[in-house]
Amino acid sequence: MPDLPHVAMTMTQFWHQVPGGTATSIRQLSEAITSTSHITLTGVGPRGEIRSPRSLLDPASKCDAATGAVSEMAYLPAPLPVLYDMWDRFRKPRIDGLGSFDLIHLTVPVTPPETNLALVATVHDVFPVTHPELFTPRGAALMARGIERIRDNAAKVLVWTKAVADECIAIGFNASQLEVAPAGVTPVTVTDDDVAAVRDKYGLRGRYVMFAGTLEPRKNLGLILEALVRLDDPSLSLVLAGPAGWDTGSVESGWAEMTDLPGPVVRVGFVPGEDLAALQKGAVAFCFPSLMEGFGLPVIEAMAAGAVVITSAVSATAEVAGDAALLVDPYSPDEMLAAIRTARDDDTAARELRAVGLARSREFTWSACADTVIGVYETLLA
Repeated sequence: MPDLPHVAMTMTQFWHQVPGGTATSIRQLSEAITSTSHITLTGVGPRGEIRSPRSLLDPASKCDAATGAVSEMAYLPAPLPVLYDMWDRFRKPRIDGLGSFDLIHLTVPVTPPETNLALVATVHDVFPVTHPELFTPRGAALMARGIERIRDNAAKVLVWTKAVADECIAIGFNASQLEVAPAGVTPVTVTDDDVAAVRDKYGLRGRYVMFAGTLEPRKNLGLILEALVRLDDPSLSLVLAGPAGWDTGSVESGWAEMTDLPGPVVRVGFVPGEDLAALQKGAVAFCFPSLMEGFGLPVIEAMAAGAVVITSAVSATAEVAGDAALLVDPYSPDEMLAAIRTARDDDTAARELRAVGLARSREFTWSACADTVIGVYETLLA
């Protein structure tokens, strides 16, 4: 029996200070690939993270989420963020020296290391090139160069949506280089008892609208706040879930400049997946008015939980949501206000949105995504 193709997949996101949705998506993709038994998958990590001394001695200490999703882990001889700088300046250390690999899959938008193997790269979005102001100056420069070098060096580039494929073509990628492999969502079952339990756990009383995601300017939280001020409903709380991202200070100062919300704000931070799904289902509406996304995983996750979803009518979120959400102009507080009012007051519309959202979520599976990705691997290795 011939050996299975051996792929090295970078999993450096798990050592980021804020791993975010890219780490979640790569873990779920790698699990789906491994479960097919068609590929031997080795995860590639850094030699720890310099802001976490323990990880320098034991790099596996920060990658519990990665190790269960691949056949094995291998570690490069440099910690983050130094590793990214070394790839950027020298294109070393190489990944292909860590094992007998057939192909490398780069899953972060940084300069690929030198290799004689076929290179596949996932490009989650091209915003570091088109909207560098949404990132730290260092991050924008590092990732913009990375995306451009991926364009010049990768045999195949995987993107989550057609929206990102179009944006890649606009900055010089060849259309034949791109493969759309929509991300998936893990099905969940949320009962009324689950919703009651999380309401009690997080001290929620009465109705609430919800946002989940990394707290940073691009997520456009100010639109939700302004709509709630205009709605002027003191019985309606705002629940915020997710870690702080970059430039959180500007987000906070933006809130402070606004009129106080009529209802409470409940910040729950990071919550485990089962709690998140129950919180989403229990909300009057899950609001995700991001200015731009490469996919918008929170949108499809909220739909899978049975939530009423309000999201942006731009970027990839509109493509992912289809007709199963209330789509709003992310620059229009009036449209956000009208959408929240519909979710709050129109029980028939809300029931229909929950049903069509759940049906929509079932169109996105990690097994289908993995099949597309494996097909790309096999084509390049044929």
